Amino acid sequence: MEHVTYILLDTYRSLGQNEIKTKLDAWLTFFSYEYPEHVVSLVNKYPEFLPLYRNIAEFRHKPEEVIGMFSEALKIMDRNTTKYMIDELKQTITDQNQTIADYSNKITTLEAENIALKAQLAAKLGISDVSTRK
Repeated sequence: MEHVTYILLDTYRSLGQNEIKTKLDAWLTFFSYEYPEHVVSLVNKYPEFLPLYRNIAEFRHKPEEVIGMFSEALKIMDRNTTKYMIDELKQTITDQNQTIADYSNKITTLEAENIALKAQLAAKLGISDVSTRK
């Protein structure tokens, strides 16, 4: 089992952690700080974060792109939710059809047993049909 540690970004920031020693520190800095000195320090040590900062800067200047991305994500989520709900309903219908078939088989079996019991009773009573007698 994988070990998971949760770190509150506000707590990390309040500790005044300025030194970036590990990749974890880099990610925590990326998520926690927006001041230029922290960005420069992070990008100098880990240049792979530069494209992420560039994307953020573009989104600040073109917020409609973020809204478009958000809208597209919502459409995908809606489509996936609808598909999931349909799959769940199909499974419910399948389960209910199986239950109906089971009960139908049980009824058929009980009806056959009832007919056999009536025949046995008729034979013991010496009559031709028990169902007509009250």
